[in-house]
Amino acid sequence: MKSKTGRICKLIITLLFSVAICSSTVIAEPYQSYVWDLQSGIYYLAPDAMQYSRSINTKDLVDAAGQPVGALSNPTNIEVGADGLIYITDTDNNRFVVLNPDFTLNKIISSFKHTITDAAGNQTVIDDVFNKPGSIFIDDDGSMYICDTTGLTSANVDAADASKVGADNEAGRIIHLDRDLNLIRIIWGITSPVLPDGFVFRPSKIAVDGAGRIFVVAANFNMGLIELSKTGEFVQTLGAPSVTVNLIDLMWRAISTEAQKEQMTTYESTEFNNLDITEDGFIYVTLDTYDESANDRPDFLKKLNAKGGDVLKKMETNDPFGDFAAVGITSDYDGYARLCDVTALDNDMYAVLDRERNRVFVYNGEGQNLFEFGSPPDDRDGMYVSYINGTLNSPVSMDWLGDTCLVLDSALQMVNVYTPTEYGARIFEATRLHAANEYDKESEVWQEVLVLNNNSAAAKDNLGQVAYRNEDWPTAMKYFKEIYNVDDYSKAYKYQRKMLIEENFLYGVVGVVALIVLLIVIKKLWKKFVPKAKEQSYWGRLGYCKTVIFRPLNGFWNLTKEGRGSVGAATTILIAASLISVLQARFTGFIFDPDSESTNLIMTMLTLILPVLLFTVCSWAVTSLMSGEGTLKDLYIGACYSTTPVIILYPIAIVLSNIMVAEEGNLYQVFLTIALIWVLLLLFSSCMRINDYTLGKAIGVTIIIVVVMVLVVFLAILFFALIQQMIEFVQNLGIELSNRA
Repeated sequence: MKSKTGRICKLIITLLFSVAICSSTVIAEPYQSYVWDLQSGIYYLAPDAMQYSRSINTKDLVDAAGQPVGALSNPTNIEVGADGLIYITDTDNNRFVVLNPDFTLNKIISSFKHTITDAAGNQTVIDDVFNKPGSIFIDDDGSMYICDTTGLTSANVDAADASKVGADNEAGRIIHLDRDLNLIRIIWGITSPVLPDGFVFRPSKIAVDGAGRIFVVAANFNMGLIELSKTGEFVQTLGAPSVTVNLIDLMWRAISTEAQKEQMTTYESTEFNNLDITEDGFIYVTLDTYDESANDRPDFLKKLNAKGGDVLKKMETNDPFGDFAAVGITSDYDGYARLCDVTALDNDMYAVLDRERNRVFVYNGEGQNLFEFGSPPDDRDGMYVSYINGTLNSPVSMDWLGDTCLVLDSALQMVNVYTPTEYGARIFEATRLHAANEYDKESEVWQEVLVLNNNSAAAKDNLGQVAYRNEDWPTAMKYFKEIYNVDDYSKAYKYQRKMLIEENFLYGVVGVVALIVLLIVIKKLWKKFVPKAKEQSYWGRLGYCKTVIFRPLNGFWNLTKEGRGSVGAATTILIAASLISVLQARFTGFIFDPDSESTNLIMTMLTLILPVLLFTVCSWAVTSLMSGEGTLKDLYIGACYSTTPVIILYPIAIVLSNIMVAEEGNLYQVFLTIALIWVLLLLFSSCMRINDYTLGKAIGVTIIIVVVMVLVVFLAILFFALIQQMIEFVQNLGIELSNRA
């Protein structure tokens, strides 16, 4: 007995110890990747596509003379040149730290030679220095465009221009150097009638396209990007963020005094905070500020064409702006993303950096999220030891060296390096094969991705596209349905339907003819062998619904005045209509209702039954005060019989939704619309005839009934909200009392 008890104790201790080890392992995990489930809105864990490799801390580096480089101070930007050199903008140290591709020190740029002409025409070469540089852009030839945000003074311009500088260190400049740090030009003092009065040019971020056009994000400027010509002259503003205006606020502003207007919110565009440019000249721009009172999710990311139009492709189910809050993973980080950087990658991919959740999100050209990586520091680690495992504290910029991501963290004062895992490498390889039109090889790689992550929407979408190009319509439809890609599913189904019709046309014609003959035979046999139901019987009253819906004025009069309807028959019709509505919600084709399989059957039934009951009660309450002749029973019977069109038209809509494609969807919507209008007209007719109203009085009474219904719904919502608050209050009170006890 003792030995058995001892074994049980040992087993329990072993299990507890194992749980403790597993728990500690989970807690120590620095970050976990996830994918977005398009149906449920829940994030599921996924393999890491990128893994932390190392951190680059400049204080561990020394220059050629053996002098320490020192730590970064408020770094703001990281840029990788075409030759692989890495440029870190060390803002508060007024310098640029340049690293080799192997992360060793290449050089430090802290000044450049600048020839100044004094008032007498004499030229002097000075060592010009930077003042709070904001970023650097490296052209394909290795030349540098530097945003010196407050570096303009009367001492570093020609004497003839000194009077144009204004207050020293208020304005900025763009410094263009060649790869050997020789000065090519300085761009400053941008002016134009388009720019606001008192505008001070303070460039913070910059990008240059293949034609030499310069695009600048300027501080305290909310009219979009500033586009400069190849020679540095102002051309236009580009892509100003849209402003969301509240109509009620505008109306209130129109009648307000000047003092009141000063206290109101001003409607101004927000500023872009970063940009990057693609090889074909499109410009990605980001912003991280928004109006929290606005209902619409702001466009944190745009892809601008030459005219400033946004051509960014977006998935119908999720914008490529990061996420809101990953359920079960990032619940402590609610709200919108705060994008602070964007990088255009090869093969039409791009990556965005979210400083709210400290993550990098990578998308393909269609706006589909391929993967994400990174994480904020673990709050349970007071000494921030988890930083060494690749988490981030305050990321400000990123760039990519091939498939390696470099993230600059201003708080950590270092660069975190992330490299692809086997899973991530396959995704990169698949996108390369797609860009090279090698679809068969691409399909093989995506299959490997799907094996590693069965929840990968990107893999399923691309496999569906490959199957579509190979005319394998069933396979394409399968993958598109799994990721709720309705448009492409409809295209594949269109060809599949065409093929099925061509292969089975003869069988279809024979089947239709046979069905018609069968219906005719059944009708004749029914008339011959089934006696006609009596008018006052249950079946007779049930069948009277045909007269009611096609001749409502006479039908509703006889329904109650002549006893042609009954509560039993009416209830049967209402239940049948609600069941048909359930079938419509559940079996509507995927193209017209992708979420039909997750339909709540009880709620769907109630969406028809409750409005009918509400209309019955409210119409009885109103008509009782408006000299109406109908009783509550009569009004209930009339309302139930009015739902008959649902029984007739919804089955037709169900069939059509399963054989039509998206382009033919108008016909499907026509049947649903006709059913709704038909039911509403019948409800109006029932109210008029059962209460013996004239047309004008019936219209007035119906309006009152609708108003009463709205008030009842509002009061019901208010009542349940108060009940919920009372329950929460009692629960909180109980918790407080138990804690005090």
